[in-house]
This record gives sequence, structure tokens and C-alpha cells, in this order.
Amino acid sequence: TAATAAALTVGLALVCLAAVVGDSLKTTVVRILDDSISSDLFISGATFGPGAGFSTDLVADMVTVSEQRPDLIDSAIGYRFVFDGMTVDGSAKEVLSTDLSLLADHMDLDLVDGDVAGPAAPGTYGTILIHVDPATDRALAIGDPVTVVFGANRETTLTTAAIFRDASLLGNWVVDNATFDYYMPQAQPAFASVVYSPDADPETARAAIEALTDEYPQLTVEDQREYRKSTEAQLDQVLAIITVFLGLSLLIAVLGITNTLALSVYEQTRELGLLRAVGMTRRQMRRMVRWEAVIIALFGGLLGVAIGVLFGFAAVSAIPGIDMELSVPVRSLVEYLLVSGVFGVVAAILPAYRASRLNILEAIYHQ
Repeated sequence: TAATAAALTVGLALVCLAAVVGDSLKTTVVRILDDSISSDLFISGATFGPGAGFSTDLVADMVTVSEQRPDLIDSAIGYRFVFDGMTVDGSAKEVLSTDLSLLADHMDLDLVDGDVAGPAAPGTYGTILIHVDPATDRALAIGDPVTVVFGANRETTLTTAAIFRDASLLGNWVVDNATFDYYMPQAQPAFASVVYSPDADPETARAAIEALTDEYPQLTVEDQREYRKSTEAQLDQVLAIITVFLGLSLLIAVLGITNTLALSVYEQTRELGLLRAVGMTRRQMRRMVRWEAVIIALFGGLLGVAIGVLFGFAAVSAIPGIDMELSVPVRSLVEYLLVSGVFGVVAAILPAYRASRLNILEAIYHQ
């Protein structure tokens, strides 16, 4: 019985672990969008990754609009991201480039030291922004040189301009566009952001940008509310897929409960026959077997939820580079626990039916 409950415990623990991590990630993303991003408009493709970018001409056109219509658009910048784009101390790192002179107007990286657009980082070739973790590991301070290798052994030395805490937006390593223009000119923007002018009409300003993006049907243009909603939907979709796969383990646990109860009915045939002989009805017999299944399921379910939440706490705390906000989806956990009880009832259907149909005399003489 304990082994049977353990199967359900493991399956439900994995589901609850995914639920806690997923809900914490959603809560963190919402907080970041609310607190760290100042951009009014986001332009991104349907997919993210190598080859999924768009033309740099679009970013240049948006910059032109900001110059020609300062009453509508305050600034526009693009972000170019390359997986394993550079090597630091022999280890490949992802790297992102953008216009450092305008970055502070679009998002808050929670600086520890330095100034993204100040004298230490004039937005020209040769500067780099580093997350606090790799900066601490390498004992880097503002003004310290960092030797990096771009592409095919193109080594250079960049100057540490700022150290920041929030890597959830841009990653751990950020350089200016001028650096990418020289070392990786083929890299395309993965997304872009726009800040409206203070007195601009949002609909008119958005229309000015959409007039440019209409030539790129693969792109989506979203304001903060739409961007947050789509991001949450993507996270929900990923979490749903993970939950479905983990849910298969619960089906295996149900089969285990069914087998255990069937074996229990067989081994206790004589005892069940005696209970029927002293007056237990078939309905009472079925109810007894069902409650045994429910107890097994709830025991495994409670233990699984507890273990899943604890491991979820540990997983959230261990995620590097992001100040994760812990969130427990209490409603979902209660639903999982109730589902485990329902699974117990379902698992008991056949064993309970067999127990209620035992011949009393044959059961009593069963050896």
C-alpha cells in the first residue's frame, strides 16, 4: 500500500513542482513588466531564436520617425541577441546589443554601480554592461577591462560600464550597437521597443509605428497590456504541456492503486466472505473498498503536494540571474488533491465490484 501511494506521491509532486515554478515565473514576469519596463510599445516576431529576427532597416525607420515626429515618438531602439555570441574566459556566453544611450529610457536594469548612459558608458564602441553574478565571480568593478572573443577568434577588450541586478530582460552581457556593428554585423534585431512622447496620443503614436511594421507581416506590435497578456499566455501554454506529460504518471499511479486493491481483495477473500456472512451488504462492501482506495490516494496526494511545494520553493530559489518572486497556486494545488481523490474512486471500481460479487460460502472456505 505504501509503495502504491508512493507512485502517486512522486507523480503529484512533479506536477505541483511545475505548478509552483510556473506560477512564480508568471508572477515575476508581471512584476518585471510593471516595475522595470518603461517602453510603451513592443515589436517582436512570432518566434525567438537564431534566424528569427527582422531587418535592421525597420529599427532605422522607427528612429527616423522619432526624429521627424518628436511630438509622437520620444525614442525607439532595437535589441540584437546572439546565443553563444561571445566567449569569456573560455566559456561561451549569450550577448545582447542595443543603444546604450537610450536604454535607461526603455527599461530599468536595477543598477548596482555605473551609469548606462553616463560618462562611463557614452553609448559607443568598447563598453559592456554585466550582471552582478558574473561580475562578482570575476571581481569586476566599473572601468575594469573584460577580454572577450567574438565569432571566429576576434578578440577584443571591453570596458565595464555598469553592473546590474535584473538579468531577466536582457541577459547577463549587454554591449552597444557599435560593438555588434563591428564584430557581428549580420546579427538581426530580435525585438524592439518604443517610448511615446509625454504629450503624445497613444493611438496616433502607435499608428505611426504600425505604418512601418505593416511591411513585416511576421511581426506583432503590442502595448504593455497586450505584451503582458501574450507573455502570460505563452507561459500558460508551456506549463500546460508540461503538466499533461507529468499527468501521465498519475494515470500509471491509478493503475497501481487498482492492482493493489485487486490483490487485497484476493488475499482477504475469506475475511470479506465472513463480513458478508454477518450481515454486510454488497453496497457496504463496495463502499469499504472505495474508501480504502480514497485513503491511499489522499495519503499519496497530500504527501505529493507537500513535497512538490517544497521542491518548488527550492527550484525557484535556485534559478540564477532572476530575482524570482515565489508564488503558490493554492487553488491549483487543491484541485490536484481533489483529482487524486477522484482517481482513487475510479481505481476502486473494478476491485469493489469483484468484492461485492463474491460467493459467501466459497469465500469463507477460500484458503
